[in-house]
Amino acid sequence: MKNFLDNFGKDTIHPTPMNKRSMNFLSTFYLWVAANVVVTSVLTGMLFIPDISFIQAMLAILIGSAVGAIPLALTGNIGTKTGLPTMVMTRHLLDKKGRCCRQLSIQLC
Repeated sequence: MKNFLDNFGKDTIHPTPMNKRSMNFLSTFYLWVAANVVVTSVLTGMLFIPDISFIQAMLAILIGSAVGAIPLALTGNIGTKTGLPTMVMTRHLLDKKGRCCRQLSIQLC
């Protein structure tokens, strides 16, 4: 706990050294699946129960959460390999060219 408090609030845009990285792809994936399985997901899945069985609804919740976690885990995996924070890695998406590409893709879809 002392080590945690010593480093709290000292985040930078510089890569994290290899010896301080603690997550791999699988642990990052589990983190995002757990973050996606929330009360609203369960409630939405349970609204299907009159039409499908309880087991099918739970399976839909788990599959939907896993599918939703895939892009987040892949982005997190880039962070574990490079040591860069997510905001630094995705910075190019927020600049002028990135905004134009996103708007164009939205208009085309």
